[in-house]
Amino acid sequence: LAGGLLRATPVWSFYLRLNGARLGHRVWVNSLGVTDHCLLDFGNDVVIGSGVHLSGHTVERGIVILAPVRIGAGSSIGVNAHIEIGADIGPGCQIGSLSMVPKHSVLPGRCLFATGSGILERGLRSRVDAVVLVSSWMGYFLPCLADGVDVICCCCCCC
Repeated sequence: LAGGLLRATPVWSFYLRLNGARLGHRVWVNSLGVTDHCLLDFGNDVVIGSGVHLSGHTVERGIVILAPVRIGAGSSIGVNAHIEIGADIGPGCQIGSLSMVPKHSVLPGRCLFATGSGILERGLRSRVDAVVLVSSWMGYFLPCLADGVDVICCCCCCC
């Protein structure tokens, strides 16, 4: 009950810090799906959207696996995104709503990331160095980006 009332407030960030999370200044977490607080390392000005699932553990073949989750300064995680264990998200990244960052992924700084159902914010031309696409239909986002932006394509059909 209290978590639902206190999320996305400085009190919630304070609670995460009490549980061992390393959070920078002005970190806003608007999700109760953030677990394993002692494995979280967020830079300054990080925003975690509502309904995000972010965890530092998984169970594979009956074995619990732990790995830290790092999110760089100025990054934002979209609504209902899923961040797997061991993810290392660089500074200034935007993870699209409904996206899933696979376990042990390393994303460069200042990138946009979206999976097949992910939704990206438009109008980020001056803040983006790379776009990470995980589905071929996401190519329609490319015209709205500035020239010279690297596209890192994780699918096998659009390159």
